[in-house]
Amino acid sequence: MYLWFMMQSISTNVEIISTPLTMALYEWNEKKAVFYNGIIQWLGCCIDIVNYVIISFTFVGKMDKRKLLIFSVLCFMLHHVLTFPWPFFDGPLNYISTGNSSVEDTSISGGCFRRYEWCAHTTRVPLPIYAFSVIVISGFAFPFLAAPLGTVFSEILGPRKQGFMQGLFEFGGSVARCVAPIVLTTLFESSGYLWPTVIHFIMLLIGLVLLIVFYRRLVPLPLLPKTGVPTRYKNGVLYRL
Repeated sequence: MYLWFMMQSISTNVEIISTPLTMALYEWNEKKAVFYNGIIQWLGCCIDIVNYVIISFTFVGKMDKRKLLIFSVLCFMLHHVLTFPWPFFDGPLNYISTGNSSVEDTSISGGCFRRYEWCAHTTRVPLPIYAFSVIVISGFAFPFLAAPLGTVFSEILGPRKQGFMQGLFEFGGSVARCVAPIVLTTLFESSGYLWPTVIHFIMLLIGLVLLIVFYRRLVPLPLLPKTGVPTRYKNGVLYRL
């Protein structure tokens, strides 16, 4: 459930912040930001589809799903490392050009709003790195987490309250969808994309640690007990001879 919450939070971050972020980073006006982000996300979705097909119809889908989950988390971590505002990137960011007016009209010119004090000390992620990370790396990260995660969760549960537990599973993702926009936009307004990136990286690091710690527990529920080993059930103890 934590991994699903984490993935939905990251997905919401991409959907919510990508437009104002690219307007600030690359000085795109509203029209360019919507158009170019649409192209970037469309290309990313194409890679998503290819990877879902690979998972469904090739040997990749038969691999240990725990390894696929770890691979996905590492991809997400790489994405956040590449899109972090490192001090050796170009900067600081430029503010919106107002010309002879005092109005910051983003339909004409892109850049940072003057109320964003963080722009004065924030660097710019190079556009090729940003586009490659969002399109390619995220295009691998999302499918290789979303596809195996539901399967692993279902196999761990076995024939036990699938409906209720799957509902809780989806509820965790819905909470992320509700909370993340409020938290992330507040952080973006006050500190730029630094803290949203840091927080998600910490969440990913926790997820990676949990996967490693509970690696041996993430296995299908054994339905047949071992021979000669007493197994406690709801109505007593079962011995299999």
